[in-house]
Amino acid sequence: MELIQKSNEASHNKLTRVLCFKLILIPSLFQVNAQNAPRLLINHFGGAGGASAYNLRINQSSLFHDVIDTYYNSYILKINVDEQNPTPINVASSSNDGFLGNYEVNNNYIFQSFIGSNEIIKKDRITGNISNVCLSCEAKWIRQHGDYIYYVNENEDIYRTNFIDSDLNDKELVVNIASSGIKLLTFYGDELFFLDNANKKISKINASNNIVDIVSFTNNGTFTIDGDFLYYIDINDDYSESSLLKFDLINYDTPIVLSSDFWSSSIVAKDDYLYYMVGAGTGISIYEISLESLTLSIETHNNISDVQIEYTTTNYIKLINLKTSKDYLIYDLSGREVLSGIVFPDGKIDISKISSGLWVLKLDNSSAFKFIKK
Repeated sequence: MELIQKSNEASHNKLTRVLCFKLILIPSLFQVNAQNAPRLLINHFGGAGGASAYNLRINQSSLFHDVIDTYYNSYILKINVDEQNPTPINVASSSNDGFLGNYEVNNNYIFQSFIGSNEIIKKDRITGNISNVCLSCEAKWIRQHGDYIYYVNENEDIYRTNFIDSDLNDKELVVNIASSGIKLLTFYGDELFFLDNANKKISKINASNNIVDIVSFTNNGTFTIDGDFLYYIDINDDYSESSLLKFDLINYDTPIVLSSDFWSSSIVAKDDYLYYMVGAGTGISIYEISLESLTLSIETHNNISDVQIEYTTTNYIKLINLKTSKDYLIYDLSGREVLSGIVFPDGKIDISKISSGLWVLKLDNSSAFKFIKK
């Protein structure tokens, strides 16, 4: 698990570096307003050493994620997404021998796997009682379905173990993937979906235990399923662009690009809302956004004007091809307004008073652009 954490941490740091030094400004598919702006749920900051967060899970209104702090302590936290300003609650920690592998949550239990000790345990969410599920299961990724915990072992095979019975050594081979980088087990009905990083695709195991490829990607870190749709991230080869796509699991239509400027290390969707992590300096922020707003933004994307934005200095941005004066607003990613004014044709906007980072510029309640101030 130490290797997995370091690998994920390296990917997170790479994405963070890309965001910090990206100078090109790209029209955003987010149409920012009070109703559909991303809502900041929580920040995790770790000082000079940084903090890392992974593996979003959601059960009812509780959003779970695991956090590794500056001192490499690992915790599973939950927040209530129905609260306006959620307060994190520590619900489990890496206290067993061996490194925390992965976790899963259902209505009754929190399941944890530990690599090194080859354990899978369950913690009762009401009483807090902890009991063993398997004493011989080296599980890197786990997912509960029915009475079973499905897991990926060190050899990239997918097994399952019954968490209801008293046999602590039972495990049954589901399928041998014959690949590497298998992760993110997710069920759609009785079909098990997984991400195959080595072959750059998302696949499923059908009822006959056959592997069926679903979508391919350039570079990927995460996906989620909500209703009859699969949502996934695709990052281009030089890591300069990251897109969020939607795939219809009923009709198998061509994937739809919901946003061509969407960066996240982990996503999970439920009840038409998407929850996602974004690297922020030495920490991680978690946001919520309506999937409906992302889908509706496609309809307005083709109507974005020919206006382009360029840097003149680090303290000013200039609008090119602006024909008439426009009211403008500048927001942070949580939807909080920080600047407003009027910009004239060939005019400049003074951004000297905002801090370095990612911002959204909106013109006359229509076109919206993301830009990064150095």
